[in-house]
Amino acid sequence: MKTKNALLSVSEQQQGEQKKQALRRNSIPSPEEQNLRRAPALTVEALVFGLRDGIEALPANPDTLRRLSELSEEQLRAVCERLLNFKSHIAPAWSAEEVRALVDIWSASRG
Repeated sequence: MKTKNALLSVSEQQQGEQKKQALRRNSIPSPEEQNLRRAPALTVEALVFGLRDGIEALPANPDTLRRLSELSEEQLRAVCERLLNFKSHIAPAWSAEEVRALVDIWSASRG
């Protein structure tokens, strides 16, 4: 009888933990939790590739907007640095104003 109660207790604990995990998965992450999440490297590369057309092309490309929204703050900084330093044979370097506009779009996409 004692073993059965102990097993039920462990089972109840596991169910409680599973419920907590489900709630965490379905809740909106805090800004700190969002920054801990990083987009995969391929997403970052695809984003930079899509941004070669400039800030003007961004609203017409939902995939690029989605990729932008997936970046952590650290990744966004690295992307901005790359945009400012584009080589002319790749794409025109972005201006500081264009980079600021991109950061504003990223901020708005994060809520």
